[in-house]
Amino acid sequence: MKIKIHITKETCIGAQTCVIEDPEHFVMNDYEGKAEVRKDSSSETVREIELEVTEEQKAKYLKIAELCPTQAIVVLDENDEQLFP
Repeated sequence: MKIKIHITKETCIGAQTCVIEDPEHFVMNDYEGKAEVRKDSSSETVREIELEVTEEQKAKYLKIAELCPTQAIVVLDENDEQLFP
């Protein structure tokens, strides 16, 4: 299954919870101090990615989104239905 992960720039406060939980896909940018996502550790950062995931991985990303103190991480399913928040 596929999911999309999007970080809302205006909502992100740079708490870094997502980076601590998954440094391969989440990184803090240098110019704003806000989180961005990437497909893997070698790709460029963006505000949204689409990933092919297992049920276990999907649960992991939903947990990461739930841990964000400002709910800046939005998780969508493959039909663009919002899973969180």
